[in-house]
Amino acid sequence: MAEGKKEFPAYSALFNLMQDSMFVRDNLSYKIISLYKDIGSNLEIYDENRLREILFDKIEELYNERIRHYRLKKDFLTDEDKETLEISKFLLTNDVDGYFSGLYKIYPRAFYCKKCGNFHVFYSDEFKNIDMQQCSNPKCNGKYIQFPFVGFCETCGKITDQFNICEKHGDKFLKLIQYDVTSPITWKLRCAKCGTEKDFLTTCYHNHYGEKISKESPSKFRPINVQQGSVSRPVVETMVDIPRELHLNDIRYLDYISLGLYLGQFDAIKEDLPDIFAGLPHILSQMDIRKYDFENDKKYFDSFDDGLMKSYDIFFSELKDLSFQSKQTAHEVNDYLILTGFYHTLFNLDSVIDVVKLEDLEGYDNTLKESHEVLKEDLGIADIYYLSDIHLISSAIGSNKGMVKIGPEAVPHFEPYRNSKTNNLKILSYPFETEAILIDLDKIKLVNWLIDNKFLKRDYPETKEQASIILLNLLKDDEEDAYVELHKLIHTFSHILIKRSSVYTGLQEDSCSEMLLASLGAFLIYSTSNVKIGGFSYVLENNLKEWFGDVKLDVGDCVFDPVCIDDEGACFSCLYLADHACCNFNKNLDRDIFLGSIRYKGFWD
Repeated sequence: MAEGKKEFPAYSALFNLMQDSMFVRDNLSYKIISLYKDIGSNLEIYDENRLREILFDKIEELYNERIRHYRLKKDFLTDEDKETLEISKFLLTNDVDGYFSGLYKIYPRAFYCKKCGNFHVFYSDEFKNIDMQQCSNPKCNGKYIQFPFVGFCETCGKITDQFNICEKHGDKFLKLIQYDVTSPITWKLRCAKCGTEKDFLTTCYHNHYGEKISKESPSKFRPINVQQGSVSRPVVETMVDIPRELHLNDIRYLDYISLGLYLGQFDAIKEDLPDIFAGLPHILSQMDIRKYDFENDKKYFDSFDDGLMKSYDIFFSELKDLSFQSKQTAHEVNDYLILTGFYHTLFNLDSVIDVVKLEDLEGYDNTLKESHEVLKEDLGIADIYYLSDIHLISSAIGSNKGMVKIGPEAVPHFEPYRNSKTNNLKILSYPFETEAILIDLDKIKLVNWLIDNKFLKRDYPETKEQASIILLNLLKDDEEDAYVELHKLIHTFSHILIKRSSVYTGLQEDSCSEMLLASLGAFLIYSTSNVKIGGFSYVLENNLKEWFGDVKLDVGDCVFDPVCIDDEGACFSCLYLADHACCNFNKNLDRDIFLGSIRYKGFWD
């Protein structure tokens, strides 16, 4: 990046280098001004339509919830915004051939002399010529240091580096007075000329670019320390890219088809499915599945023989009856089928994705299988898959402004990225290939746990199929509390394994990340390292028992117990991961889910 060089590993760049993000180098804080578009160095995105659909839903949810919660005078996002949403792959470079990834500037440009308190905001030309090693006060031999605070309005979400000045003398004679060095709220700016003294932050009137966006009364800005990384944090979503070889990316009903495949609705015509899928894009482009009637729609199948026509009739009849209330669940089903190798097995595609079950790994003998089956049953794991080469897309969809309150009811000031010229919504995507493991939990045990803890009022399921349907329909059946607890269990399990990963996989915990498929009772742990070292492959073949074996001991131990376990059941010492490693900002975690000592009947009881 221009104005100096700042480098991050490619994956973590999304969490550090997005527009309006800030970083610290050599005790100075900087703000990202702009990012440059990719010039062909990034991998291809196979299915931009699906990426747009999924990410817009997330943007719409976060942004509209912010508007409702804070009663802002801003327009809600609609489907029209989805149509114009821009997908941009940003330029990743290590300064080869003189390229930069973008631009950044020093922020804030306010400095003060630590010795005499002389306070000054330096503007572009002035900043280049100023000597930071010498205070401009001729009677002082002190040095300038950067002022560490900007203002944040909790009412409207505005971030400002505008500071109070003297009404008579402007900013020429300002001096910082620190009445209590440890308490910035006591700091004042005094005019050395007339003695006028004010808080260093101005008042927020909730005007953004000249437009008043809140009906609330003016309020004071809250100081935020820019060197603590909480001014503007990118929100990053990771998803599986639909492999091009599947030829499914043009089908409008892909998520519903995925649900039917997952539930076995098309098993009766399984042999004909490859032929059915080959003709689907053309047929679906001409008909409305919601009004499907075989007698009226026979004309679309005239080129097929009678047997295939009957298979199409069964397929569309089943498809018509499938429904999702939750788009999130639909996307999770699709990802799950790709990650477990269901698609490439069904269509005999060797080149799509290399998925191997634990027991099918090379060198996996009966002795290992026997011990691992006991371990899996003890932890509630049904299957473990190794994916040696998977295509993922991580996308920055916007940023959370200012401090985010903790708790399930907290609503961040989420602001989506926009094209500065067109004002269209914009996402910044990074497609990459990596290795991963998929942990598929025991569906029956998950549902039983929800019932035992009274989050669900259901009969205990007798089969995996019954349990799978219950999990899939939690959001559809208005059982969101049960879904939240299910998500918390899976999220916590993922963190437990990632925290232990460095000892056995060769991957540090900040070189791993996660993707949760709560409705499917599964989670993915993948490497974010720039270099594939085969860490997951090695540990599955050699150290799985050691990696998983002592998790119960780890879960029961935190240096801040009993405070940690009594309060939230998770903290920075035991379960928190780096921002770019966690999919949900370390929210919705609780060790007690597995311990079962305070709030829960334990999952491992």
